[in-house]
Amino acid sequence: MVSDSKLGLVFSNGSSLFHQYQVIDIKHDSYDKYWELPWGEVKTIRNNYNQLVLSLKKMHTDESTDIIFRAYDDGIAFRYHVKKIGSSTNGLVISNEITQFNLSQDADVWWTPAYGENRYEELYRQSKVSEMDTAHTPLTLRYDNGIHLSIHEASLANYSSMQLFQTNTKELNCDLAPWSNGDKVRTVAPFISPWRTIKIADSAKDLITNYLTLNCNEPNKLGNTSWIKPSKYIGIWWGMIIGKWTWAESFRHGATTERGLKYIDFAAKHGFDEVLIEGWAADFEGLFPKDSVIVSFTKTTPDFDLDKVQNYAKSKGVFLQAYQETMGNTKNYLAQIDSAFSLLNQLGIRNAKIGHVGNLLDKKEYHYGQYGVEYFRKVLEKAAEYRIGVNFHEPIKDTGERRTYPNML
Repeated sequence: MVSDSKLGLVFSNGSSLFHQYQVIDIKHDSYDKYWELPWGEVKTIRNNYNQLVLSLKKMHTDESTDIIFRAYDDGIAFRYHVKKIGSSTNGLVISNEITQFNLSQDADVWWTPAYGENRYEELYRQSKVSEMDTAHTPLTLRYDNGIHLSIHEASLANYSSMQLFQTNTKELNCDLAPWSNGDKVRTVAPFISPWRTIKIADSAKDLITNYLTLNCNEPNKLGNTSWIKPSKYIGIWWGMIIGKWTWAESFRHGATTERGLKYIDFAAKHGFDEVLIEGWAADFEGLFPKDSVIVSFTKTTPDFDLDKVQNYAKSKGVFLQAYQETMGNTKNYLAQIDSAFSLLNQLGIRNAKIGHVGNLLDKKEYHYGQYGVEYFRKVLEKAAEYRIGVNFHEPIKDTGERRTYPNML
């Protein structure tokens, strides 16, 4: 399926993997255990693989790195564990990742272009690999014999997301989303990269029931998960999309107490668990503010009584789902996050939709660069402290975090 392909990392200080390296140890291992998802499409998942750890050392130095490979029945995964690089253990900057997926043929590919203004919401395109531009993952491919591949990553943390671009018809190369100054990844040795993964299936539908991505994440860190409640919900938002109502305060404001009560009645009558009400926050000036964002995540507009609406919902056996639209301003949100989640605890609100509309976070960083990766993980961990389920909007892509943090809904 995949021919000989390059591996390696390049650092801004001139160091690189794997120039003048030699193999010093090879360790083999196997693993076969079952684990349970607290919620989701299946209850029990089998994690079964053979593992090889290739230990390398740079000649005449103490620089060392492991490459960890896993072979599953339905795919492979590998990652870099850099133990020591260069003469300093202080800050390191990765300027490029050489990882390559050299396909055995010019396959059909379904892809969505990276670095557009709409983040992951660009239209998907179908072409040959030789005709694609830089694309997001997961990247779905189909060979002439019907075999399907999905190239992606797992356990994305403290790193930048991987995009893919093609060279020489069938070579796919790793592209790391940069910081605004051009850095790809800022790190400190020792560090470990995300898993680079390839799912392999006989058909497209078999990719959906392939759990390699989840298996390459750490087990549940939250312990008791009985408080995590995925939901089916309706919401006050479509009227704003079509211009009937407004998010911001106005005579056509959508998020009113009266309208909230009506939606709760509808939800209770028709079997919905939650009602999402967008635009109840004070100082919400619209989805795309021109200046600094000052929206509050604890105060409401004058025409919306949060206590009354939530208490009415509970009396009907329904809950509110909190709406927290950051408009891409992570600093304003993080400054209020503890008070915002504390309020949800006081009200008995279990889940929050957290939005990040806009081209860039804080008007300069990609949602899927290391800045965004670290921000989304920080919010997820903070939500877990308050036992809040998170429904991210305009998020970083899914790389299996819900195994480790099942409050990732």
